[in-house]
Amino acid sequence: MKRFMPAIITVLFLLQGCSSGGKIDDQMYVKYLTKSYNYSMDKCFSATLAALKESKIGIEKQDRAKGIIITDRVVFKESAQGGQGYATLVSYSHKYYFQISGKGNNSIIKVYKYRTWRNSEEVFEIDYDLRTGTLWNPLFNEIKIKLEEM
Repeated sequence: MKRFMPAIITVLFLLQGCSSGGKIDDQMYVKYLTKSYNYSMDKCFSATLAALKESKIGIEKQDRAKGIIITDRVVFKESAQGGQGYATLVSYSHKYYFQISGKGNNSIIKVYKYRTWRNSEEVFEIDYDLRTGTLWNPLFNEIKIKLEEM
C-alpha cells in the first residue's frame, strides 16, 4: 500500500482541481445565466427587480423599455486568508447585466454580461458549480417565486 501512496495522492490532487469552471464566455451565459419563463416581459422585468431587492443587490441602471437592468457591484463573500499570525481579508464581488426580452407570455431573462472581482482585481475564470449553487440558481429561483406571487 505504501508504494501506491504517491500515485493515490497525485490522483486525488488532480481530481480536486477538476471542477466545472472556466472562462466567463458565451457558453457560460447560455448554460447558466439564461432562463425562459411563460410570463410577459413586463412581469419578468418586475420580478427580476423584486428578486434583486430581496437578494439585497442594488440597481445601478434600469430601462424597462429596453429590458435592461444593471446591478451595483455587490460583495458576495469575504474571507480571511493567511497564516502564522496574520490574515488578510479577501473580498469577492460581482455585477450583473440583465437583458429581459419576449413576446406575449414567453420571455427570456439573460445575463448578457457578468463581472466579478477578487478584492479590486477583476477575475475572468470562475468555478461555475460554486456560483451556480450559491449565487445564480438562488437568484433565478427568487425570480420564479416573484413571478408566481404576481
